[in-house]
Amino acid sequence: MFALYQAVAGFLSSSPSASPAGTSSTSLPSLEELDYHQGLYRLVLHCLEDAAKKPGISEAEKAQLEEQCAQTRDRIAALHRLFMATMMEETYKHTHANLNPLGPPKDKNV
Repeated sequence: MFALYQAVAGFLSSSPSASPAGTSSTSLPSLEELDYHQGLYRLVLHCLEDAAKKPGISEAEKAQLEEQCAQTRDRIAALHRLFMATMMEETYKHTHANLNPLGPPKDKNV
């Protein structure tokens, strides 16, 4: 279980767009990429929660799993905030793409 968590977490943390700190304010990752990363983290969270519920694990292991669950929930929340910011930016660009404050360009031949 720990190997799965470490493998997925390592993969996701190596991607610059998966980390809110790894992105610049001018270039947000795509919605599809963020959705994909959220899905992977949700899968990891589900596996960690299942592992924490298994009988026969020590208190130290259970505490470690609970800490990893909390970190994973925090990462999902950060990715969700980044997803919402990206969606808002794309919506803004789409709605304001054709707006020109000076009006339509004038034909020089008229």
